[in-house]
Amino acid sequence: MLFGEFKHSLDDKGRLTMPSRFRDDLARGLTIVRGEEYCLLVYPEESWVRRRDEELKRHRGTRANRDIVRVVLGGADADLHLDKSGRVLIRDHLREYAGLELENEVVIVGLGDVIELWNDSNWNEARQRGLDRIANRDEADPALAHSS
Repeated sequence: MLFGEFKHSLDDKGRLTMPSRFRDDLARGLTIVRGEEYCLLVYPEESWVRRRDEELKRHRGTRANRDIVRVVLGGADADLHLDKSGRVLIRDHLREYAGLELENEVVIVGLGDVIELWNDSNWNEARQRGLDRIANRDEADPALAHSS
């Protein structure tokens, strides 16, 4: 399982070193796609197959769903593998979408079966929203308010 928050810098070629605790989960391959709120999503191969199939079902839905599926699946960088140093190349179109700049830090967040990649500014905003929601958890989802 992929859990934790880390910061690693992109190198001058656009490669990102993945945290060592994530490397076993990514050893069989990974896919990187555009995610919500201008982050990137990194899926281990098994998780990607499920997500891809879900997206393909959505493609048969509304025009809005088709638009999203085209951008997510059409922009996917699939069948990637970590190099010997645990790095993966983040292609230009994905870096541009997420605002990731060469030689700058990337926030890497493990969320169980997927990893999010954020630029520092967007992460700080998303993180603060999450912290505020924790402080007011009963307002976020009444069904889950007392499950912690």
